[in-house]
Order: sequence, then C-alpha cells, then structure tokens
Amino acid sequence: MRGQTVGSIPAHSTIIVAGARDMKNRSYGVCAAVALGMMLVGAVGMNAVPAEYFGVVERFSVFAATGFNASLGIHLYLDK
Repeated sequence: MRGQTVGSIPAHSTIIVAGARDMKNRSYGVCAAVALGMMLVGAVGMNAVPAEYFGVVERFSVFAATGFNASLGIHLYLDK
C-alpha cells in the first residue's frame, strides 16, 4: 500500500496545483487534495495505530483511490 501512496504524491500534487491555478479546474484539485490526505492518513496510520485498528486506517488508503477515481468519472460525465 505504501507504493500506491508514494506514486500518487506527484500525480495528486500536480492536479492540486492545476486546480489552484485555474478556477475552472478547482473541483479536481479539491478532490485530489482530499484523496491525497486520506492516502497519507492511511499510510501513516498503519504504523501509528495498534494492530486491532489496522483495518480501519488501511481503508482510508484503499477508499481514497477508489473515491478519487469515482470523482473523476463524475466530473467527466458531467463535463459539457
């Protein structure tokens, strides 16, 4: 799971910067920032929480990628 987070940092950072520069793409940047934050919480949480709660923080990382893909699909569907 850590490889997913490390590979996503440059990609999500680029989308966040693009969203900050262009008002038209702001929602992409917000979605990318939320997804990146969730991935980082998942990656850090895997080492920070007791073993009993490992599954909870791991879900942050897993659902961040799934949720971001869903938001991109919604954006593309609604794009005119």
